[in-house]
Amino acid sequence: MSRVVISTQGLGFDRDRRVILSDVELAIRAAEIVAILGANGAGKSTLLRLMLKLLRPARGSVSLYGMPLAAMRRRDIAAAVAYVPQHHTPPFPYTVAQVAGLGRLVTSGLLKLPGARDEKRVQAVLERLGIAHLAQRDYTGISGGERQLVLIARALVQGARILLMDEPDVGLDYGNQRRLLDLMRALAAEGHTIVFTTHHPDHTLYAADRAVLIDGGKILADGA
Repeated sequence: MSRVVISTQGLGFDRDRRVILSDVELAIRAAEIVAILGANGAGKSTLLRLMLKLLRPARGSVSLYGMPLAAMRRRDIAAAVAYVPQHHTPPFPYTVAQVAGLGRLVTSGLLKLPGARDEKRVQAVLERLGIAHLAQRDYTGISGGERQLVLIARALVQGARILLMDEPDVGLDYGNQRRLLDLMRALAAEGHTIVFTTHHPDHTLYAADRAVLIDGGKILADGA
């Protein structure tokens, strides 16, 4: 059985004195695709943000490769885990290639200009996702579905082996949804671990190894 790469122990989170997540116990293994399945407002996005240390738990803890996430530096977390949010608005008018290239900041740092190796990696990822023709386009001027693919490209450029994807199919047409799900399978075959949130049971059935069903902030079911 493959190694557990990220896990939660009795995880809970409150907002405005309202319980959002309660006693969440999860163990995600290497090269596994896990769908966090539930309706809007079930707590799916909150769970991902806790697994990224973007939120602080009210109760319980998260571990990354057996280490307490609370004790880890953000840079070390980013080297291991990449995040694909539902929405993103850059602070400057970046091109598609520049947004994807932000994934290299984890290794290069803020003050180092991207080199030829970084640019080559960005180009290869954009080609793999079928959006290389958008490389010099203004990121804010392309469609919502195209922006979502760029965010996925940024995560792949980052080089992390764990991908946390918050409803990555948002804004994608049917063809690109299928290509995304096929990409997930290909990445898992290459050793990536993928956790994605969704409210589409058909996407879960098509792409995931496991489904974790969440409702009202609690896990109702977890299995194949």
